[in-house]
Amino acid sequence: MGVIIAVIIVVIVLAGVFYIHTVSKLGRLHESARNAAGELDTLLWDRNHILGQVIKILEENEISVPDECKTDLGLGLGMLPTLQMSIYTTINRRGNIIFSIVKEHPELAESEKIKHLMGRFTNLKIDIADSGSRYNQRATAFNAYIQTPLARFLASRKNMREKGHFNIAVAEVTT
Repeated sequence: MGVIIAVIIVVIVLAGVFYIHTVSKLGRLHESARNAAGELDTLLWDRNHILGQVIKILEENEISVPDECKTDLGLGLGMLPTLQMSIYTTINRRGNIIFSIVKEHPELAESEKIKHLMGRFTNLKIDIADSGSRYNQRATAFNAYIQTPLARFLASRKNMREKGHFNIAVAEVTT
């Protein structure tokens, strides 16, 4: 009788440890993917902000800027990867328009401030590619983990859904 009780206690303890491990890992993977997505959101905001600074310089020099380059993109934290890709594409298209306008005005193209902003804009494109790669790795790890039965059950109870991917190649093609 004592052996049966000991086995039952061991099974209950092991089940509890497995449950706690699963909940903990699920939370860590979810948080990691969410933080990486937030990093992408921030980089997109930075890149859009740089365009705003260049537009302001153009307008201060009485150079016309197309209205399509000035509309609000509705940037914020927690965007889905498909929305991030759409915004990335829009920012790239706007950047192409704005920087072609700058090149038409040699006096501005030689400005140190414009050169700095254009360089930062380009560097952020590289940062976004790196950040997108990190996000995709974390999203893939989360998605793979929730394929296990207990993790899937717990994720569904906490409204954690499978994560989409930030596909920079698709966003680049649509630019």
